[in-house]
Amino acid sequence: MKLRNFFYLLLALPLFIAGCTESNTDEPTPKEVKLELTSEASLSFEAEGGNGEISYLLENIIEGVGLTATCEANWVSDITLGDKITFVVAANEGEARDTKIVVGYSDKSFEVAIQQKAYEPVITNEYLYDETLAFAERVDLSDYGFPSNYYLIAFYTEDGNILLGAVIVGAEGEDILSAGTYTSANGGLLMEGFELYVGEEEEYFFEGGNGEIVVGGDIEGYTFDIKIADVDGNKFHFTYEGTVNAMNLSGNLPTEPVNITLDTFNGEYYGTQYSPTYNYYIVLSDKGLNADGYAQAGGTYYQIDLYGVEGEVDADGYIAIPAGTYTFDAIDTMAEWTMGNYYSGYAKVNAEGTGYEAQVSYESGEAIVTANGITLKVVIGGVEHTVTYTGAPKIYVGVPADDVEFKAQYAYAYYFGDQYTPGYADNYYLFLSDLGLDEEGYEMANGTYYRFDIYTPLGDGTKIPAGTYTIDMTDSGDLWTATLSYSGYYVLDEYAWDYVENDYPASGTIVVGEDGSITAEVTMLMSGTNHSVVYSGGNITIYDMSEGEGGEGGGTYSTLESDWNCNLSDHTLYYEAYGDWYEVGYQNWVIAIMPNSQEGDFVQFDILGGTDSSSFAGEYTISDSLGSYTAYPGYIDEGYMSGGWYYTEDGYTMAPFVDGWLDITDNGDSTFTVEFDVWDDADYNITGKWTGELHPASELMQATRSNAKLRPSLVVAEQKPARSKESFRVVKPVQQSEKKAVKKGLNLR
Repeated sequence: MKLRNFFYLLLALPLFIAGCTESNTDEPTPKEVKLELTSEASLSFEAEGGNGEISYLLENIIEGVGLTATCEANWVSDITLGDKITFVVAANEGEARDTKIVVGYSDKSFEVAIQQKAYEPVITNEYLYDETLAFAERVDLSDYGFPSNYYLIAFYTEDGNILLGAVIVGAEGEDILSAGTYTSANGGLLMEGFELYVGEEEEYFFEGGNGEIVVGGDIEGYTFDIKIADVDGNKFHFTYEGTVNAMNLSGNLPTEPVNITLDTFNGEYYGTQYSPTYNYYIVLSDKGLNADGYAQAGGTYYQIDLYGVEGEVDADGYIAIPAGTYTFDAIDTMAEWTMGNYYSGYAKVNAEGTGYEAQVSYESGEAIVTANGITLKVVIGGVEHTVTYTGAPKIYVGVPADDVEFKAQYAYAYYFGDQYTPGYADNYYLFLSDLGLDEEGYEMANGTYYRFDIYTPLGDGTKIPAGTYTIDMTDSGDLWTATLSYSGYYVLDEYAWDYVENDYPASGTIVVGEDGSITAEVTMLMSGTNHSVVYSGGNITIYDMSEGEGGEGGGTYSTLESDWNCNLSDHTLYYEAYGDWYEVGYQNWVIAIMPNSQEGDFVQFDILGGTDSSSFAGEYTISDSLGSYTAYPGYIDEGYMSGGWYYTEDGYTMAPFVDGWLDITDNGDSTFTVEFDVWDDADYNITGKWTGELHPASELMQATRSNAKLRPSLVVAEQKPARSKESFRVVKPVQQSEKKAVKKGLNLR
């Protein structure tokens, strides 16, 4: 028999046998699916969040049917199916919350309850104050869609240093602040914008958290007990007992029409820094302002915030306020020929100069400006006031700088890929210069440099896409924009060490041609000058700094070949304080230990301490977490070594610190000891120890600060003015996790 036939016979045999038995044609009944929860039915998590897992039993699976696990809450993520179901619970910054994860298979399912505790601050610092001067202003913001019962509360030391400022939301219709408990939970205390000057020196600006203000007494004598905590758990406690100035702001307003001539004129010109139109701020008074710009005892003040066209600057540096009629604008549109509401108003300072007898905004009116004077006609508390000033209404702005036409000889750019806007745009740091970089890659002495932080369509990084890039003051990272905060203009000194000039382009465009030519037409933020920058070379050098690129040694920046112990025997430590630079609630310093001979071992650290701004002594861990008492690892930014580094002046020997510790000890005799034990990105160990006196970085470089428009309605004699009109910084860094940190520090090479 052939093998094939034998095989068929074997197949037929069972059929033959079955045919000789009792007939049964029904299919076997499949076993029922079994799905059971074998771990806890309810899981609880701390506010910090964490990882969770669910155990289960699944039997009698069906081909083609899969297990599912779903959750409607977005704070539960990364649900992964396997022998166990795992998931991640995000940190909670608010009230307690709960949800459920539903696990299903075929027609079977079970639920697991997920609960998370509320955020509860852990007390890490507590500040106690008991001072003797307080000031409050009731503000009607109903024209802006906000309540009419906001109270701006400020507390000062006797010598005029502000300690704390807060916003309390009072009861509707009240004229003075009532006793009661105002909390962030009941809406009586606004935590966004809560302001505290820790140690009367460092500004601490809340952008969240929780707290309460317990107010007792009345206008004859108040008590305040203030307890607040930020989102990082830092807690602050402040108490006050005494009177509060200017609570009854309209109590001493004139009741009869006022016709007055004032002979003192003070003014500030803000241009378009805070508005789309040109802004002129004026104070007419009988007493004027003192040398520090504060209102004087017994003085009467009319504040006028005007918005108009651009005035002309004369040869002596004075700008004339454009003649015309400026009409009161209750909603502050900042349109041409209007007088703003929020920064205009009437104030009468008491005889002691410690507060206001009366202070209130205008209800209606106009300001008539001529070449020879100002006439202000306004209604205050239902009473007409006519104020006359005779004299040329001019504001000193300095001799205007000349516009600049600049021909760049060199163009180079750092290419960061899409690491800051993943999958959306590429980022180039474009530089135009007359001298470019030296052979070691450093900027040249006496060189002029323009930098533009531009965002382009995605590409391969070999060529900047041709097109027009517009300066964006919002730093959006949108396509075809250049950020304000990371763009700039500067001229270096004869040592290539410090700025002779520096400014920031606030508006304008950068046009990149197909041939690599570049034309930038920009207006500078601080000087207001127009700069026309042209580069026609067509050969833009691009340095690839995209994610994953390293330095020497196959992905590492370290050029060390062994462990190293630093010789710091003839060195000086320089430091620079940056306050809450990273905006995480901790004080930031850059320190550098430098050889006095400029030859030898250099080390630098970028450190985050606690909330105390008076000292940076402590034990630090190398970490990019931006946590308290950490030192940021070394990284490259626009060709500069930022964060923690070891290097020498040869321009080759360098090593970024990526792990380890740093200990800074205050010896109590005006000296400090710094000891470190760190590792670089090539896994070499770097150690060192230094003892000596600290020196501020001002001995090496000068600092520049932007001017902000101060709200003069809160300026009382010898008191520090309230927060600026805009919380605006020329260069506002963002966290490293969001974008590269701005180059800062001692400009060390």
